[in-house]
Amino acid sequence: MRASSNPPQTSSSAVLTISMEVGFRAVSTFNAAFKRETGVSPAEYRNTHLDAGR
Repeated sequence: MRASSNPPQTSSSAVLTISMEVGFRAVSTFNAAFKRETGVSPAEYRNTHLDAGR
């Protein structure tokens, strides 16, 4: 999961693509694991960090 916490904020790749790159077979499993680790969904994480970087 730690390897995936950077890509959503800095990558324009789809969450599905990122989830596959870090070894998840299903985006729903990735989303649940990401939210469990960070407290927010990948989309929420990306939106928050993109807004903070502007």
